Amino acid sequence: VIAESGLEVVLVDEQAFPGGQIYRHVTAPGAEERFAEAADYRDGTELVRRFRRSGAEYLPETTVWFLEQDRILASRGEEVLDLRARNVIIAVGAMERPVPFRGWTLPGVMNAGAGDILLKTAGLLPETPVVLAGSGPLLYLVASHLIRKGHPLAAVLDQTPPSNMLKAAPHLPAGLLGLPLLLRGLSMLNDVRKSGTPVYRDVSGIEAQGADRLERVSFFCKGTAHTLEAATLLYHGGVIPRTHMANALGCAPAVLDRGLRRLRQDGAGRRVRRRGLQPRTRCRRRWDSGRTGGSGRGGAAGRHRAGGIQAAQRTPAAFPCRTDGI
Repeated sequence: VIAESGLEVVLVDEQAFPGGQIYRHVTAPGAEERFAEAADYRDGTELVRRFRRSGAEYLPETTVWFLEQDRILASRGEEVLDLRARNVIIAVGAMERPVPFRGWTLPGVMNAGAGDILLKTAGLLPETPVVLAGSGPLLYLVASHLIRKGHPLAAVLDQTPPSNMLKAAPHLPAGLLGLPLLLRGLSMLNDVRKSGTPVYRDVSGIEAQGADRLERVSFFCKGTAHTLEAATLLYHGGVIPRTHMANALGCAPAVLDRGLRRLRQDGAGRRVRRRGLQPRTRCRRRWDSGRTGGSGRGGAAGRHRAGGIQAAQRTPAAFPCRTDGI
């Protein structure tokens, strides 16, 4: 969007292909067969086509390792890049929350999101029997992807507390504004139901067991002990924001209304007055488009010669320093 507005933009991406987290490697050879959902493949390829038409310069397989005011140092192969920027947009997304439990280091135990990445990038499917466990935005997404690829699941172990449904009820009217997303979530649940996969709810005490690798998963469901044979345990403990770059710039996260998070700073480190959801930031010319809840997108840095982002000149809140919940 920024490049289409006529500004000079450089996108720095650790990945080999554009697409970020959701549309990872969507234009790589064989991607159409690897994507479990045709709509994701269609939307992703269209987004990448639009990006390539925008005129933005793309630097794939590039790692940012130093960031300060108006300067970015990155490595691409054996080359070191020294980029100067009047404005920087940090879009590093989120990462899966590492949650330790008994047996979590056994071969065969991995994060659910990592399993999904292997599916999208290499078409690799986990060894069966597969148990999915945890709680968070990726649990049923990964389950749906595996089921749509014809890969059976031994069980889904949902650790979401039943009380969370009651806590979420007051937000339903606002959630209806995002009806397409709600319908997509219902379709994931429906995929699991139609597949006949057993779903255990209100699960606790998950333990991965085995001698040299995963052999069994034990857990409690509503106070009753269970044990399932498993060769793969995909665990999801939620996601957390990747704040490394923002922290390097001295931008501190703050929780505002409705649970939204924004990075804010003023030159002297004072708390900044805020009204409603309008942010004020001391991270001048720095904006964070990453997310702390949901599904994140890939990393980016912008370089502009044309006097800054025009929209930001019109209003300080146009491009807030924000991580609003993956």
